[in-house]
Amino acid sequence: MTNDLEAQTRRAMDGIKQTLESAGGSFKDVVHVFVLRARPRIGDIGKASAVINSYFAPFNHKPTSTTVAVLELGEPEQLIEIQMFAVVD
Repeated sequence: MTNDLEAQTRRAMDGIKQTLESAGGSFKDVVHVFVLRARPRIGDIGKASAVINSYFAPFNHKPTSTTVAVLELGEPEQLIEIQMFAVVD
């Protein structure tokens, strides 16, 4: 895992995209995004948000979101964890 917030965010979002697609959904079906950021620095929220929002942009969709800063996550080098709630009809 690289020590790069944007790279970790893209990796997480790509995994979420695969999960959504396997359930017959897409980012347009997401109703809420919950983001945990470890060891935050000034400007981190903007970097992570830009990557996350780029996945929703093709659908012209912006779900509600919550972002929380924490001291650490499951792995020492992990900088971000993203959870999403989606409703797939």
